[in-house]
Amino acid sequence: MLSSVKYALVAASLVLASSMAEARPVKIVAFGDSGIAGKGVSAGENMPAKLEAALRAKGYDVQVVNAGINGDTIDGALGRVGVTHGADIVIVQVGVNDLRKGASPSEVRAGMRRLVNAIRQGGAQVIVTGFRGFHGCSIKATRCQSDMYEGTSRYRIDAAGHISPAGYDRVVSRLLSRVEPLVKTKAAILSRKT
Repeated sequence: MLSSVKYALVAASLVLASSMAEARPVKIVAFGDSGIAGKGVSAGENMPAKLEAALRAKGYDVQVVNAGINGDTIDGALGRVGVTHGADIVIVQVGVNDLRKGASPSEVRAGMRRLVNAIRQGGAQVIVTGFRGFHGCSIKATRCQSDMYEGTSRYRIDAAGHISPAGYDRVVSRLLSRVEPLVKTKAAILSRKT
């Protein structure tokens, strides 16, 4: 009798614990070069910070990790692709520095294919961002936001094209149309698991 009471108490506590579990936040990793890192702006003024704030303002429980490195290249990103594993969504922006160092557009596209495939092995959905007509938008089955920086030239803070906090506001307003549906879907899936 005592063992059946213990069993019932253990079972009841497991049910209670599982019903009290909260869904984890949707994890987004912003991965790439200085456009992600936010060269020239403070930590709270870069794209990942502003994207997290915008999504939270819409009521989403999200965590946006800034995994941008100034000067990063595709090979550099491939070498640290493990930071994207465990993310639900990865926003990738890299390749400009490859072009500046003499890589051809076809080499950049091939490198981006390798990078996107490596990120997908970690289970994340991938959004490739950049400039209109740039490398990533030719990668099959990848969401793309190729006009993310269109109209931001007036927000440049240096000759290399880095942009101001107001420029990042504009970037985030464009990026939300691609990110929000993925966040909404993932949040619904996570809430069903609790």
